[in-house]
Amino acid sequence: MKVSKLHGFISGFASLNDTTSKVSVSICYPGANVNGSFIARETLEAMTATLPGCALVGEIKDGTFTDHGERLVREDGKWKVEYATQPYGFVDKSPDLANIRWEFINDKEYLTCDAFLWTGRYPELIDIFENKTVEQSMEIWVKDGDIEEDDLYHIYDAVFLGLCMLGTAPPAFEDAKVQMYTVVPDTYLQMVSLIKNSLKEEDAKLDAFNHEEYAQTYEMTANQMRELLQKTVDAKYAAEDYESRYWVEDYNNEHVFTMNWYSSDRLAFPYTIEGGKAEVDFESPRKYMMSPVFVEDVTEGYEPSTFEAIKSYCEQRIAEFKTAFEAKAGEYEEMKEQFTAKEEELTNAQTDLETEKDKCGEWEAKYTEIFKAYFEAQAKDTYNQNTFAKRAGVTEEEVDELIKEFAEKPDIEAFSNKLDLAAVHKVKENPSALPQDDDGLIHMDVPNFSKQDTEEEKKIINKYSPYPGRES
Repeated sequence: MKVSKLHGFISGFASLNDTTSKVSVSICYPGANVNGSFIARETLEAMTATLPGCALVGEIKDGTFTDHGERLVREDGKWKVEYATQPYGFVDKSPDLANIRWEFINDKEYLTCDAFLWTGRYPELIDIFENKTVEQSMEIWVKDGDIEEDDLYHIYDAVFLGLCMLGTAPPAFEDAKVQMYTVVPDTYLQMVSLIKNSLKEEDAKLDAFNHEEYAQTYEMTANQMRELLQKTVDAKYAAEDYESRYWVEDYNNEHVFTMNWYSSDRLAFPYTIEGGKAEVDFESPRKYMMSPVFVEDVTEGYEPSTFEAIKSYCEQRIAEFKTAFEAKAGEYEEMKEQFTAKEEELTNAQTDLETEKDKCGEWEAKYTEIFKAYFEAQAKDTYNQNTFAKRAGVTEEEVDELIKEFAEKPDIEAFSNKLDLAAVHKVKENPSALPQDDDGLIHMDVPNFSKQDTEEEKKIINKYSPYPGRES
């Protein structure tokens, strides 16, 4: 049994034993990164000495990895940083098992290593790796570093503390990932080996075939032979229709090898040359992989059960996907119906609310008119009972103007105070507005209560006198 990084191809994940699964970790590349730091390749090479024994950590929430799990907590009146991540695996201390190396990923050379996850202890890891992309961010302790003229923080010396698996947070190195190895059946590897050997053998045969010498037997060059065969093929398959046309890829002394570039379909036909014309047997096509390697030659003698197993596996996965899709589609339709019903309820409720708001508006308008009328009646009644205001000369027209000032916010007490204030202003402007005593003096400061004054009038006079309660 061999191991290959073909995620989810045929069977389960590769393991060190019954409790651990093997992963490949793309850690980082040398140079600048999106975090604003810079690590030279020489520094990373030196740091690899601290990589064996390093922990693979992470925090799992809602079926996926989150971030570095940093939490700011207060304890004993002090703030401190705690980490919610926990170890889920390790980089082996054995150099062979750690397999520290450099790999090119999207034109960047990543420091990479192998590690092992405790999938026996944490089976939820299998589900995460089967259904989600697991990214990675290294956790290091910087022993020496400084900001240089390029405004980047250059790390000169550091050690690995952990490799953190991410799901909800992006990594500083865009292709830093953790990928599980998968087990590829030996039968599949045998098939691949057989195909490679067949290709080598047939390539040797093709190299041995001399197109020029063969064409000269028919008094043609190799290119003239190819053109002749192409015209013959075009007579069968549409020359002007790109989707239907077959192009001559190659030929030997027995077959002409053609390919439909639109469908990638490859067909080889037997042919003969007679009298400068090509006769192609279009009724006897053979599938080929690469000229002149025929599919049946590659698979001849090979156990058909392997292909059946692969076909069965693919069909099973397709059926599972179809079943899951149909189930989700049913759930979607059900949720859609529920949403439509709730949407209709909301629309009806909004309509009812608008109707009630209209009614409230009508009642509010009626209430406002009634309250205004009531306030106006109250205000005029207050004026009619305010002897001081009348004696001071406050007219009904002035009272109407006061009422208008309180139209937006009726307040009878505030109106009464303002009416009294208007009366005071009247007296100040025209002291003769109040009655005079026999000595001709106007008593504004000291109230002069006559026997005819009512208790209410005495209160009004006292209200505006600096000597309340005094009698002359």
